[in-house]
Amino acid sequence: MLETDEQLIHVARYIHANPVVAGLAERPEEWANSNYLEWIEARPRTLVLRELVKCYFPTPDHYREF
Repeated sequence: MLETDEQLIHVARYIHANPVVAGLAERPEEWANSNYLEWIEARPRTLVLRELVKCYFPTPDHYREF
């Protein structure tokens, strides 16, 4: 169970990186079954609470670097 926003962002990073680590994609944005593109504002949001993301990552580049 996630108890803090910080735990949430670390789990999101883990999930977004999994296809790359598993060799299924070269970059997180290539994995179609992910909301990574929403986290980096490259696709309209449907599954992401942008306000939460922006609290920790003011720009999409901040999340990419994370």
